Amino acid sequence: MKKIANQIAGAALEEAVLAMLGASGFLALKDTSGDPTINPHKPAVTIRGRGAEHQIDAVADPIIDYAFSSPARLLIEAKAYREDRTVPLNVVRNAVGTIKDLSEFWGQSGPDDSETRRYHYRYAIFSTSKFSKPAQEYAFAQDVYLLPLRRSAFFLPVVESLDGIKTYFADDSNALGISITELRKELRKSIKDGLMANPLPGFEELVNAVRAVRHGLIAISNRQFPIFLVPENPEVLRNLNATERVKIVWDDNGWYLYRRDTNECLFSFDLPSELFQLYSTNGRLERWAALLLKSERLGVLRATHFDGNNVKLVTFKLDQNWLHSLMEMTPNE
Repeated sequence: MKKIANQIAGAALEEAVLAMLGASGFLALKDTSGDPTINPHKPAVTIRGRGAEHQIDAVADPIIDYAFSSPARLLIEAKAYREDRTVPLNVVRNAVGTIKDLSEFWGQSGPDDSETRRYHYRYAIFSTSKFSKPAQEYAFAQDVYLLPLRRSAFFLPVVESLDGIKTYFADDSNALGISITELRKELRKSIKDGLMANPLPGFEELVNAVRAVRHGLIAISNRQFPIFLVPENPEVLRNLNATERVKIVWDDNGWYLYRRDTNECLFSFDLPSELFQLYSTNGRLERWAALLLKSERLGVLRATHFDGNNVKLVTFKLDQNWLHSLMEMTPNE
């Protein structure tokens, strides 16, 4: 039953992430009519590839079209393993194979089948546990985006609710009672409306935890890799300036983004373990190394914020005066 429990928790995590990504301008795919890349006769989202069809349950389209590109489409996969289990290489390999197959499919659309349709696919894997070293190396080489979640303090209530769900369904005597596809529909509606028509053990806690933060921003760090910024509360996003000068701090629970002038905590986030290990010594991130990591990798974060009507680009700039003052106070050991 552990495999089933992980599948249930993974599906629930995908719905949580999908709901939160709306604030970054990625809207869950709803209307698939007239889309030749999707098989309308399957109960879940089934996308046609050149060689096979692929069931991708969490799919989002960006509201902003990229220049010099086919329409973009984001494919989301989520893993909710126990904390001590890593996401293995084969998960990323499967993602790379899926993207390749989907990208090579051309569909005909329009009243006379004169229009050609294809998408520029991106694949993001969110996880409540770490990614293995080979998985990270392969993902970085193949442009698959990995976003760890467990060491993001404001996302932790979501993780804890998922842990509870896994524990409950690991018991052979407990059954879901509905299909995972139906569970997704119920969760998607519940996260939006705040009510569960048929409450299931653990899922009310999940819905409440997601609704407490409501949003998440995808920030790009120094044009290198994405970071999932989780706000302390939904009001944070309403008051963001186009440019925010920030401090970045960390503790045993993860990383935080603070507004420099008011010292207001804005977001929490997690970082890939490979990046952490690059700067750590014997598994510990010493103070000087943490400052170098901030300076070299986290100096500028850019995120798109969509409030339901308008789109705004927000740039988070690490306050260099603050950083330099800390460096002067910290011996390079």
